[in-house]
This record gives sequence, structure tokens and C-alpha cells, in this order.
Amino acid sequence: MKNYGKILIALGCGALIGAAAGILFAPDKGSVTRKKIVDKANDLSGELKKMKDKYAGKSKVPHNGRTGVENEINEYVS
Repeated sequence: MKNYGKILIALGCGALIGAAAGILFAPDKGSVTRKKIVDKANDLSGELKKMKDKYAGKSKVPHNGRTGVENEINEYVS
């Protein structure tokens, strides 16, 4: 089970790096590229919020009702 988490993190990082490279090397004007980056960041933020809501409370080690990961996600997304 631990390997699946590492694989998902690696795939996510690879996807983010690939998307960023694709946007940065696109032949668009700077203002268009910046808008694309902001839009992608907003999409990612929404996906993180959905993941947080989906997996909230599924951890085996609660800490004040939340795990350390949930606290980090809440701080990052907020």
C-alpha cells in the first residue's frame, strides 16, 4: 500500500512538471500564459479541496480530530 502512495505522488509531480513545461514553452503571449497558469492553479486548488473532503477522517491516527496531513492540506488550500 505504501508503494501506491509513492507512485501516485510521482505521477502527480510528473504531470505538474509536464503541464508547467508545456505552458511555459507554448508560443502564446506572456499575458495569455500567465492566465493559463492562474487557471491551472485554481483547478488544482479545487481538486485538492475535493480530495481533502473525500479523505477527511479516514486516517487511523487522529490529532485533535485531524491528521497532520489534513492540517497541512487545510493550511495550503486556505
